[in-house]
Amino acid sequence: MLAILPTSVDITIAPDQPFPYVYVDDPLIIEFHSSDEIDIDIQLHIQASHMKENTEIALEKIHLHANSEYWYAVHNAPRDRGFYTIEIDMQTEEDTFTSQASFCRIDRPDSLHHLPIYTYCKGEEETCPFPAIRSIGIDTFRCDMDNPHFLKLATNASRFHANLIVAMTLDQVNNFSEEDVTLIQAQCEHIFRMDISPDNTKINDINIPDIMRKIGCPASISIVVPNVSAFEKHLLENPSLSARHATLMTFDWPELTELNNIKNIAAQQGQEGWKINILCPIWKPYDTGQTLRFIHKFFQYCTADISYIGLNANVLTDDTGVHEIMAYLNGLALRFHYNSYVGTLSSKENVQAPVFSDGASWFVALWSEQENKRISIPIGGAVSIELTDALGNILPLPEINDGFLKFTVGENPLYLTGNSGVILGEAALQEITVITKNILDNNLLTDQLPPAILDLVRNISESPQGKGSRLRFLKLLRVLPRLEEDWHLQKLPGEVACPAIMTLAKLARTLCSVEENRGEYFLEPLTDTTVRAAELQSLYLTGSAGTAQTRERGDWILGEVRRLIDESKNLDQAGRKIEGSAVAVLAEWRAHCLTYAAQAQSANEVPPKIQPVIAPELIKKTEDVPVTEELETDPSQNNNEGKQEDVVEIDKITEEGEEKKVSKAKLEKKDIEKKNATEKQERNTPPPENKTIIHVVKSGDNPYDIARKYKVSLDNLLKWNKLKRKSILKIGQKLTVQVSE
Repeated sequence: MLAILPTSVDITIAPDQPFPYVYVDDPLIIEFHSSDEIDIDIQLHIQASHMKENTEIALEKIHLHANSEYWYAVHNAPRDRGFYTIEIDMQTEEDTFTSQASFCRIDRPDSLHHLPIYTYCKGEEETCPFPAIRSIGIDTFRCDMDNPHFLKLATNASRFHANLIVAMTLDQVNNFSEEDVTLIQAQCEHIFRMDISPDNTKINDINIPDIMRKIGCPASISIVVPNVSAFEKHLLENPSLSARHATLMTFDWPELTELNNIKNIAAQQGQEGWKINILCPIWKPYDTGQTLRFIHKFFQYCTADISYIGLNANVLTDDTGVHEIMAYLNGLALRFHYNSYVGTLSSKENVQAPVFSDGASWFVALWSEQENKRISIPIGGAVSIELTDALGNILPLPEINDGFLKFTVGENPLYLTGNSGVILGEAALQEITVITKNILDNNLLTDQLPPAILDLVRNISESPQGKGSRLRFLKLLRVLPRLEEDWHLQKLPGEVACPAIMTLAKLARTLCSVEENRGEYFLEPLTDTTVRAAELQSLYLTGSAGTAQTRERGDWILGEVRRLIDESKNLDQAGRKIEGSAVAVLAEWRAHCLTYAAQAQSANEVPPKIQPVIAPELIKKTEDVPVTEELETDPSQNNNEGKQEDVVEIDKITEEGEEKKVSKAKLEKKDIEKKNATEKQERNTPPPENKTIIHVVKSGDNPYDIARKYKVSLDNLLKWNKLKRKSILKIGQKLTVQVSE
């Protein structure tokens, strides 16, 4: 910050930095420059925006030489993180002068975490100061491709090892020149995402694979929309749109309901897992209150699993210097690095307390729209507990009473961090209440889902960690492939099945945290569970065929299973072994969905009538004739025993892989007698001689289909060819098959 005095004395705050920010462990450096030789006495008045106290510091007399710089290091300046204004009173023999400036106290970049925030660089190169922005944990920048300074901005992004979001209209994409493609490909290594605005062009003119091939960059594509209605319109015009990213660009910060509506609309079109980004390019905070409300919004958006939040670069710094929000983002980058939202702790006084986790570590943000509100935080069993203000300054912890910490909070957030303890399970319990209520209040789901599933959700809501909760958790997981099957066999419409799967999977993941608090270990080792999930993944990969659109659902589930497996291993290594095992079981049952997702059809195709195919590992082979199973709840809470709506059929398969889906009650007596007579005849018939056939693997083949084709058992096929269940077949591979003469 440069201040010019009438006596031609120039003052610069933090001349050793590109912008006036000072690291917390450095002295405050002030540069004086005079065109004349002069002696001055200096008095500093330093005021932090987050403190009422004013710090006054008297400097010794300074002699300035003409046309030379003089640096003065103020070692006793306040060291708290934050935004400061400084008033400098200077007195010469002839007169007294006053100058004002501002600066931020921040941390060194290597002690900060990357924030899910990006800055929008709209103007010239100078309007997007990469060094200053990178210094507070922001490493992603957005720039319009038609910006005349695009090349300079993109070059700066690569120089500072930053990610780049390239924004363009659909019309620009459709009229790309060779120069445009060359320009993008030159920055391809650093392009994180490409934002495409449909404008007045119909969205069905977008062919995502063609765009990717034309540009030649593996970056994801995000569709930019101004509101939820526009997103729904675009998706309805092109139900096969596979961008999977949406950027909501608004003039003010959207409400959570809008963000959830986008995900629900996508799910009703059969597309689970859309990533939502937010960009508010004209918003700028004019006081501390607006800055704090942005921090509130940040945490609320994180509870909705928002990917990235966009700000205009001049919100942080411009030609007038740095702004207060920079200090708050520094405090956020210092403390917040938790990817998973767990739940929000309850409060009688409307205090917001969202809880986030990273393995066994946790983070709680505490604030209220009104001052002096109270909340109690359960921290029983927790260690390494720290409390800071929103700027990252350490605060003393209150006294722990009966396993609780009590806080008085207001608009300025507090950050509480720790490791282990009961807090994650308690937050998960509150989230289960929210999720189950949303399911049971959703008329679309309650009108069309089987009553047994709704009863299971009610029982989970009433007793998420009581007697029989492990049984209910496992039964909930079995519902996921059942719904996937009903969807792709057209027994349940996609606008019901996909949202139901998405919500129930979220409920199941939240129950995993509750299982950790219960302390009841799973019988099977985590490695066994992940191996079974991997086998199902391999079966999908070797058996999947068709176009990219028909594989879209299965490929997404495949990625989700991999993510869950990685998460389970990380939890296990972090000491949350029960939660890790629970997440692994969730991954396995989501992997079971791959069998049915492989049968999914493109939105533009007419799906044929198909029969379900399911891997033998889905169930234990207990009988040759499959029977129906009930989704039983805890016996103490099951008041509907024997009712038809409580019965959910589970597909079973014989050893030869032939699927059957009829209950024992539906088999006529003579059919059973005929089957028994056939089996007796087979036992009394001597085994026939075998001959060897060589089968050449082609696209779409998998071990189950091959075994079924030649009427041999899967185990024998694997044994003859020295394969394992998780082995991946290659096109052109030769398999030996022993068949009867």
